[in-house]
Amino acid sequence: MTPKTAAQSLADAIALCVALDDVAGVLVALLQECASALSADAVGVLVSAGHSELELLSSTSHEATHLELYQIQQNRGPCIEVLSTGAEIAATSAEEITTRWEDVGRVVIDAGFRSVHAVPMQWHGETFGVLSAFSAAERTISADESLLQQAFANVASLAIVTPSHFTTEKLRERVQTALLGRAVIEQAKGVLRYREGLSY
Repeated sequence: MTPKTAAQSLADAIALCVALDDVAGVLVALLQECASALSADAVGVLVSAGHSELELLSSTSHEATHLELYQIQQNRGPCIEVLSTGAEIAATSAEEITTRWEDVGRVVIDAGFRSVHAVPMQWHGETFGVLSAFSAAERTISADESLLQQAFANVASLAIVTPSHFTTEKLRERVQTALLGRAVIEQAKGVLRYREGLSY
């Protein structure tokens, strides 16, 4: 079997969101696609459940599950840092991981990982979750890989916030709303062309 390209993995993840309304199932498959695209050994999603409560939503391995839960218990680690700052973080060596997060960092190392990259999951500017990728090798993630991981995090965000029972009738309503918005924009452009004497 020919290995998937990163673009194919992302396309398949997006296709899942379009085709299915089972959020849990979509997230499991999406994280597998993310791990494959990033050549990561484990990927996990941690979310804020409100009132400062954090929950593990999904992961690709027992090791990732353990690490995410341990971060919740200690209220420290890469995921906690991203949730509090809304910015991506990266630690690319065992030394950096243990220096930055001490006990939590040592648990990451004991689990067999030597680098971690975590990006925020956001909705309308508010950070409500984190998608973390762990690797057994010490490696620096490239700018393109960072963008790709953020894209997977955005798709995961959409999968979570999109209503699970989005009917065909609701779809038609949203399409009509989009068309009305387009009509208003076209009218405004027409007025500007008239006022400015533009021919295009």
